[in-house]
Amino acid sequence: MMAPSPIAAASSSPMGSTSSSSSATPHVHPRPVVRSRLPGKTLTLVTLAALAATGASFRYVARNMRENELAQKSSGLYVSVDRSGGGI
Repeated sequence: MMAPSPIAAASSSPMGSTSSSSSATPHVHPRPVVRSRLPGKTLTLVTLAALAATGASFRYVARNMRENELAQKSSGLYVSVDRSGGGI
């Protein structure tokens, strides 16, 4: 005995039935898909927070480097270094 073809199997299933009967329920339209704008807003907020944190970290590092340099200058242990690469 041969197995039924996939097309015959699909047409015999309730979902694949194309025959109309008088006792069929009326077609109900599915609700429209409403997507929340929350993911876009969340992405924007996360991006802004990351930019703010990056800016704050740059200011923190710059301030600490300046404070350290000023502390070394005031202690008398500061050594000036010429970093121009122009020679000795």
